[in-house]
Amino acid sequence: MIVTSPEHLRRAVLTFKKAGFLKVDGIPAFEEAIESDLSFTGRRLGGRRWVPDIGNNITLRYRFWTQLHYEELILREVFALGYYKLKGWI
Repeated sequence: MIVTSPEHLRRAVLTFKKAGFLKVDGIPAFEEAIESDLSFTGRRLGGRRWVPDIGNNITLRYRFWTQLHYEELILREVFALGYYKLKGWI
């Protein structure tokens, strides 16, 4: 049984099968969601007033970057799978 990140699971299972394991299975381990309120008011923190206040826009502050990070992880894994295939590891 392999416990790993969701994007790495396929490569890990294929590698173990190539290594000779007959029964290989895996479970992806996901991060835990934050339950806290992450909003804030920029005026209370000070700073430059001409910069837009995005303290209450959780989508712009976190979700956009999280989705961008997922794209990077997927591209990395695609290249890693290709490399493993070329090396004969899967």
